[in-house]
Amino acid sequence: MKVIIKKIISFFKITFYLLTWFIRQVLHEDFKNYISYQKKNKPVIILGNGPSLTNLINDPDFNETRDKNDFCVVNFSILSPLFRQLKPEYLTIADPLFFQRPYSNEKMRLFMEELTK
Repeated sequence: MKVIIKKIISFFKITFYLLTWFIRQVLHEDFKNYISYQKKNKPVIILGNGPSLTNLINDPDFNETRDKNDFCVVNFSILSPLFRQLKPEYLTIADPLFFQRPYSNEKMRLFMEELTK
């Protein structure tokens, strides 16, 4: 019985947080796209985080790939030293940690500092 009550309370908490977030978004966002759109005829390569990324950059064919494609990196890759070397055109943020405030996580604080440089 206690388990069921805990699950019900958890459900209502999550629902409350979701509704609070949604209401905040509706009231405080104007839903405009402030990013200018420029059509490019280059393919976009999405690069994930991980040690294989270093191997990719050290590959001799990579410079040719770099010239013909745009790059998109994800989440905390901005904290990697390779971020400045790659100079990606796009950064995708998909981790739910990014949408929680305040940023109590040290990694998030570093991310926000790096993003504003």
